[in-house]
Parts: sequence; structure tokens; C-alpha cells
Amino acid sequence: DACGTYNMLKLTRTLFMLSGNTEYADYAEWALYNHILASLDPCHPGAVTYYTALRPGDYKQYSTPFDSFWCCVGTGMENHAKYGENLFFHNDNDLLVSLYASAHLEWREKGLSLQMDTRMPESDTVKIRILHKGSFDGKVYLRCPAWAQGAQLRGARRMDNYLVLDKVKAGQEYDLVLPRKLYVRQANDDRHYGSVCYGPLLLAADLGTDGMNEIPGDIHSDAPMRHFPSLVGSLEQLDTWIRQDAQPLHFLAPTDDGTTLAFKPYYQCHHHRFSAYWNIYSPQEYEQRKQAFTDRVLVGDNSDEVAHSLIGTNHQLVSHNYFCFGQQPSRQATDGGEFSYTVRIRPGEERPYNLICTYWGDEPETSQFEVLVDDQHLMNVNLHRLDHTTFVDDTYPIPTVLTRGKSQVKVTFRAKSGFTAGPLFDLRITADTDYR
Repeated sequence: DACGTYNMLKLTRTLFMLSGNTEYADYAEWALYNHILASLDPCHPGAVTYYTALRPGDYKQYSTPFDSFWCCVGTGMENHAKYGENLFFHNDNDLLVSLYASAHLEWREKGLSLQMDTRMPESDTVKIRILHKGSFDGKVYLRCPAWAQGAQLRGARRMDNYLVLDKVKAGQEYDLVLPRKLYVRQANDDRHYGSVCYGPLLLAADLGTDGMNEIPGDIHSDAPMRHFPSLVGSLEQLDTWIRQDAQPLHFLAPTDDGTTLAFKPYYQCHHHRFSAYWNIYSPQEYEQRKQAFTDRVLVGDNSDEVAHSLIGTNHQLVSHNYFCFGQQPSRQATDGGEFSYTVRIRPGEERPYNLICTYWGDEPETSQFEVLVDDQHLMNVNLHRLDHTTFVDDTYPIPTVLTRGKSQVKVTFRAKSGFTAGPLFDLRITADTDYR
């Protein structure tokens, strides 16, 4: 929601002015590049997003001149006229440069005139010229962003997260260098899930336009969640396997299925599908993960469900619209029905296997069912949990007596009369307790 970021920028700007803590300025820079700028449609003047899509495989939906006027249209009118708000700050004596963009500053009370020129984020260099000094005799503080390791400015001293010029003269020029590199921002709850970033920018992969149904002014896109490849390579040295393309800020990355993805800044993603979130592993972790999951059913993928011997009664594939998670395919059985998959296991495995089932966290009270392995009762499940707006993974230990010496087992989801089994979004089986 762009209004949320609009208000967070107001809050962090105030907190930054009160404290000088650069974490607030880092947030403002991240939010401006990767949400505010990304919310504007360059093809249709004035069109902006409401809910800025970030689901893997999704695409952005924009407002229209006359038929949609969301809250984010109102704040969106302000957003793109306010980039200059976070450039410069001052107290009675000193000047602070917080955000780097081409700009001209006139501090009339001090007579200070300053020109800042840069092609950030395409360039890592900022040129600052003191045109007139006037009565200004204070210090100039330049923020060192958290992503810029080894920021350089000749004649400046380092103080915490700032480079400080103690004295400046009219006619002086300064070249500030802010080195950029590729890195991964990991999810808070899964170190193997995250986004590829470059300097202050979130990168997303262009996934084309297949199956898109852009409806101007419609915030409920029908983009399905799809199964994606993983990124595999050194997490400490991403530049050894993600290479820069000829176009500035564009990169090419290989995946585990042999394809190559084209990445670019998220703010440049318009009118096509994209993904900004990925499963990311080092080569060693990826090999461990392949061993960890003995089998997986891609629910909603017809060929994969057939390969796993899908059978049942009163079952169907459904797509629930959970707003930002809309149209995620799942399978369910109703009114005493059931559905089953046959999954592979290793005959020589001595450790207990675990079923990992993905559900939506807030289903109605009728979503109650039984899980069976080779027609033997394993678990009773009730999905009425009030875990709002999130998916949940249930892990069910399987007694070894049901798996030992077998190469496959049948997993059944069975509903009682008047109840529903599922919806089930994903099914995995593993003997590795540290599967994540």
C-alpha cells in the first residue's frame, strides 16, 4: 500500500531530524527508490499503483484518469513532487546531505550556494561544488549509506556513518564515491529466501507477459502464483555468478533449472510479470536441500499431479482470492470426498519421515479433515485458526512402521460428510528435520 510508505517517510524524516540516526535515512532512500518511484506508471502520466505487487510472478496494476481514484492516487500526487525533501538538512550552523541526486541548494540565511551532480543510482560518484560560501563557517556532513562499504571523499574525516568536511571554500569541488555491490536481503524468518539487491536498489527478474490480463483500475489481478527456479551460487561473492548486462543496472543470473534470468531495478518493472523474491542457496546448501526433500507435489500443476497418481472423489482444483495472495491454486475435497497423491521415499531410510503441508492460515470451520498414509490414520486437521493473511506449514511426523522398506507411500486427505479436506497448496515429504 503506497499510503503506508508515504506515512512512513513522514515518520522517518521526523525521527531523522530529531536523532540524526542514519538508519532512518537509509529507510527513506530504500522506500523512495523501491516503492515510491516504482509505483508510477511511466507509460501513462499520473497513473500509480494502490497495492504495489510483490507476489512472485505478479504484475503491477495502475489507476486510470477517471475510473479509479484510490487513496494512493491522492498521496501519489504528492509523492513524486517530494523527492527533494530528503536531500538536505541543517541546524543553526551545519549542513547535512542525506540523499544523493542532482540538485542545487541555496541557504539564503548563510549565503551558501551548492551544486550536486550525479547519475545515481546508475553511477557511484557524486560531484559537489561550493559555488558561494557566504557567511557559512560550519561543517558539511555527508551520509554514508549502509550499502556503501568504503565510501570515499578526499579531505573528509569519518564520524560514525558520516563523512565530515570541517571547512569548505567557495570554488572547491568534491568527488564522493559510494561503492556499490550485489548482495542479498534475507527474509526475517528464512535465511534461504530473499531478494537480490544492488546498492540502494531492489532487483527483480523480468518474467514476460504470458497469461497477463491487465485491467486498468483493477487492483485484484488474476496473476497465478507459479513455481519458480532457485538461485544457486556464492552468497558472499554474487558477482562471481551474477554478471552485469550491457545496459546499466541490468544483470543476468543462472538458475538451478538451466535458465538465465534478466534482472533490473524493481522501479523499472512495468506491464510485465516479475519476481523480486527467490529461494537462494550456496552450492553446498542446494545439494543438502535436494537430499532433504525426497519428493514434492506441485499442487495445481496438472502434469505433476498426474505424475503423483492423483485420485479421489468430490475433489477439485480451486483458486481462492486472498487479495494480495489471490489466485493461488490449491486442491480440496468437499462433502465427504477425498484426494490422494503417491509420493516417493527411500527404502533404506531409517529416520522418520515428515509430511509438510502448506495451507492458508484462516479457513472456515468446515475445513476439518483426516490425513492418512497408506490408508492408516496419521492426523486430524482443523484449518480454522485465525492466522490471518498468511500461509502456514504443518509438519506431520510419520511413524517409521509406515515407511520402512518402502519406495513410495500414498498420502490421503479425507473429509467427513459436510466438511472440506484442504485446501492444500503444497505437499512435501522429507526425513531431514532441518529441511528449511
